[in-house]
Amino acid sequence: FFFLMIRRPPRSTQSRSSAASDVYKRQVSTQSTWVDKRNEKYILKEGSICQMKVHLLVRYNIVRALKIVNNVYKLGFKVDKSEEMLGTFAPKKEVQVVSCTPEETPEGFFARSSYTGKVMFVDADGIVHMQYDYAFEIRKDWK
Repeated sequence: FFFLMIRRPPRSTQSRSSAASDVYKRQVSTQSTWVDKRNEKYILKEGSICQMKVHLLVRYNIVRALKIVNNVYKLGFKVDKSEEMLGTFAPKKEVQVVSCTPEETPEGFFARSSYTGKVMFVDADGIVHMQYDYAFEIRKDWK
C-alpha cells in the first residue's frame, strides 16, 4: 500500500534551481506516509505475480503524465529499470487509486537472491514527487 500526496509549489517556484523548489521537494518527501523500507525485506516466491497499487491524493494543480520509475539492483549492479505511466490526475478531495501492471518474479537458481530498489514518482515537468528505497528477496518458496 503506497500513499502519495501531491501538492505542487506555486508557479513562481517551479524552477529546479530555485531554493523554494528544493524546500518543496523535501517537504513532499516528509509529508508522505511512506517509511524507509531498506532494512525491512519483502519475501517473494520465484514465479509469483506481484502488483503494486498506488493511492494518490492530488491537491491544487493538475499533475501531468505521472510515471513510476523503478530501478532494481543486485550486489550493487543495476539489473532492471522499468517505467510505467500512471496518467494525468486532476485535483480531487478523495483518494485516487491506480493499479500497476502485474509482473512475474524471475525463476531459477540465479534469480534467488537479495535485491534493493529505488522507486521515483516523476511528472512530465521532471519533478520528483516522492522517492524511496526498498529491499526484497526472491526465494524458492515463501518460507
